[in-house]
Amino acid sequence: MSDGELLVTTADGVTVMTLNRPERLNAITLSMRQQMFDVFREVDTNPATRVLVVTGAGRAFCAGAEIERLNRFSDSLQPPEERKKKSLLPERSWSVGLAVSQVRKPTIAAINGACVGGGLDLAAWCDFRIASDKATLGEVHIKRALIPHSTCYILPRLVGLTRAMDLLLLGTNINAREAERIGLVNRVVPHESLMQEATALARQIAEGPQLAQVLTKRAIYKALDSDVLSVMEFVSYARSVVARTDEVAEAVQAFKEKRRPHFSTVV
Repeated sequence: MSDGELLVTTADGVTVMTLNRPERLNAITLSMRQQMFDVFREVDTNPATRVLVVTGAGRAFCAGAEIERLNRFSDSLQPPEERKKKSLLPERSWSVGLAVSQVRKPTIAAINGACVGGGLDLAAWCDFRIASDKATLGEVHIKRALIPHSTCYILPRLVGLTRAMDLLLLGTNINAREAERIGLVNRVVPHESLMQEATALARQIAEGPQLAQVLTKRAIYKALDSDVLSVMEFVSYARSVVARTDEVAEAVQAFKEKRRPHFSTVV
């Protein structure tokens, strides 16, 4: 898939989605946002894809929303009857970050450069974040007198309340090493090897037991806002589901034969 603003390729179970507006630091337009939602849905349902990698073209991962979307935000402050005449989006508008969080399969953000505003929202909701040593990350909404979107939810859970206050209320930008230190990214790699590292991780995940991965991911996110008994109830259910699959039988047999397992179940 390629329409200029978004490039999508799939190989060996890994789909790579590249934001492709390098001249605008990959700022997200309204049409681009909808296309990203379509890609997320396709990844979620396509058995050929086991892992999604998100990255940006040029020197930025994503600089957030294009100015036209900020204009739409201003329109949303109008009375409801006026807003409905102009709005191109549903009343319940999801951020790209919240949308990517709904993908059942593992997701990886390969952060190649500036990752701010809506770009940080997108990266923060991916399951893994690998950053180039040239990357910078920040939540700049407050500097535009705006309120951050779902980063208000996810950042405190990733980095803790104190550091989230720095990022969200001060609009602090940090480099990749600092992001790694506070737990915002999993690891930092040399810029020139970023995609090699990201795709290697993606292929490693793609070789794993997909149903167990999907249900484990669901349990982890469920644990963010549930009590321990509710989480354990879900985990018990999930364990009973995977126990009857060929994946478990293959894993046991591979262990006995001292070889790598070969998983074929798709979801």
